[in-house]
Amino acid sequence: MLRPNDSKSIYNLKLIKDKQSALPPPVFAAGEYWRYAGRASWNVLSVKALPTPSRYQVNFQGHWFGLMGIYFGPNIGEFSATVTLEKR
Repeated sequence: MLRPNDSKSIYNLKLIKDKQSALPPPVFAAGEYWRYAGRASWNVLSVKALPTPSRYQVNFQGHWFGLMGIYFGPNIGEFSATVTLEKR
């Protein structure tokens, strides 16, 4: 949530709370996850299942706005890795 203590955020969350709790929990980790990075930019984490069980391809594209980000733009980075997820 961008502003968890804002009155509008609290009100809007109350409107969808019952629908949100009725959703089934995710079974697979695969998907695309977004997180706000500031200045109208988003960090993106993509998780794709591979043919081998419990193996995933993870791609991350991130932005970070430092103190001089407004003048020089954000720090941008990305990485890609193949990982194994285990249930514990």
